[in-house]
Amino acid sequence: MAWCSLAAAVKPIKEVTPHFFISGLGQSKIIDAAAVCHSADKVVRVEVQHAFLNGLLGTVTSGVYTLREVRAYCVG
Repeated sequence: MAWCSLAAAVKPIKEVTPHFFISGLGQSKIIDAAAVCHSADKVVRVEVQHAFLNGLLGTVTSGVYTLREVRAYCVG
């Protein structure tokens, strides 16, 4: 239970918005959260989000160009 309250209180250290083409088919973007947090033990969580505006952009471009938001959360 304490971990959940700790994770909720931490703000993202790094936010990245990788760009993908053709809906990201066969593409990946690696974010090294351990390097961002300076240790794997300090990584609280990593989130990947496909937000509404990102989806809207993908719809307007018929999936040719899409975005995702990635956030790394660290403790300390």
